[in-house]
Amino acid sequence: MKLSVNIYITLSFLCYVTILFSKLVEYEIIATYLIPFFVFLVFISAIVFNWPLVKKRWLLCLAFGFVCIGDFLLNLTTHGKYCVLAFCATHICLITYYLQDNHFKKSDLNYLFSLFGFSATLYLLINRDIAEVYLSVVFAVYLIVLSTMLWRALCYIKSDNTLLRKVLIIAGSSLFYITDICVSSNELYHTKTLIILTWICYPPALVMLSLINVSKQIQSVQQG
Repeated sequence: MKLSVNIYITLSFLCYVTILFSKLVEYEIIATYLIPFFVFLVFISAIVFNWPLVKKRWLLCLAFGFVCIGDFLLNLTTHGKYCVLAFCATHICLITYYLQDNHFKKSDLNYLFSLFGFSATLYLLINRDIAEVYLSVVFAVYLIVLSTMLWRALCYIKSDNTLLRKVLIIAGSSLFYITDICVSSNELYHTKTLIILTWICYPPALVMLSLINVSKQIQSVQQG
């Protein structure tokens, strides 16, 4: 397992650097084919690191399956607009996994109110530039799902999980949240800064979340 984790992290890092570079120099042909390869690598690795897929672990792998569908639609087809359904399903799977892995406690509401307050402010700022009503509704629904995913991740702060596992879940989910906010904003503003920020955050988010159940192996790698 230790060797598998090392190989996975190395391949992911190489993909990360190459994709980010291709976005910086605007050489899209590389990213178009490398992104689907990268997300498929994450999906397969998540299955390997969570095998056997007992209890709730299959939900985590299903989340990465929807990530693959979303990025395949975006990069390899002309139906990219439907990727929002796939990524919404991804976050629903993560929400369900987090709820089963770290059950709801009344104290969790503290994170809910502060996070949804921030998301509501963000919505109001971005929504004023959305012309179509249906897109405004889609953005609102997606932001609610996305915020719920991050809320459940933040609830791990006071859980009895290891520090490394908490960091992987919270940091990975936070980067996923930032990624989707950047992607949504870029649909309106079309700036290179948002594209670069997306690809700074997105690959590490996926890698972190795919490793949350092999934290002991990662810790031993870091210590070794």
